[in-house]
Amino acid sequence: MPLSTVDAVSTTLVNDALIFVRASLECSGVAFTWLGSASGDPIKSGVGQGMFEDYPPYQQDDPLNIERLLLNRKTIASLVIERAGVPTDSHIRYDRYLHKYAVVDEVDFIFRLGDQPFGLIAALRRENDPMFSSLNKFEALQRYLQSSLSRLPCLRPVVVKARLGQQYGLTSRELAVTELILEGAPNKAIAQALNIEAATVKTHTLHIFAKLNVKTRAAVGAVVAAI
Repeated sequence: MPLSTVDAVSTTLVNDALIFVRASLECSGVAFTWLGSASGDPIKSGVGQGMFEDYPPYQQDDPLNIERLLLNRKTIASLVIERAGVPTDSHIRYDRYLHKYAVVDEVDFIFRLGDQPFGLIAALRRENDPMFSSLNKFEALQRYLQSSLSRLPCLRPVVVKARLGQQYGLTSRELAVTELILEGAPNKAIAQALNIEAATVKTHTLHIFAKLNVKTRAAVGAVVAAI
């Protein structure tokens, strides 16, 4: 159940979240970046023109490099704090990049569904903005945003897959078969798509029925629709 392309409703809800972050932290700029298998353009407000386009050469120097943040399982990361973890030469180069866009501080909020990251909000502070507040406020804000953004329509396939695996115990192969069942594919087509025997598809289907406590393919769809 791959993540669908980001839809208009999800984009609107992300924009609402950015407005809320900008007002809560009284910062000049905010930006949302899709992570993982999410497919969509960055959404931004108050970010200097060309800032995203100029970023790639500085990515390895960035104390808030997303690969590092994900590796360390961060949900909140402050530029001021993370600077201490990179060589001085690196953060000096990155500071020059930020200076070009008059940014003096940044706080990133990372969001996940289970172990899968799906988005990041960066709050950008300029010199005339108030200082960023306490860690407690960041944590409360992150929890609220996590709860809100996890309900984005474009994330539903990920939510469904996680629930079928965690709550009903479907294996990865059974999830793949379920996806094709929901598309209306017969056993022969499922076998061809997954490069397995038709008899194996039938076995998987019976296991899926048993785990979902249903007797028909239509009932599988009803269970998924109710998630």
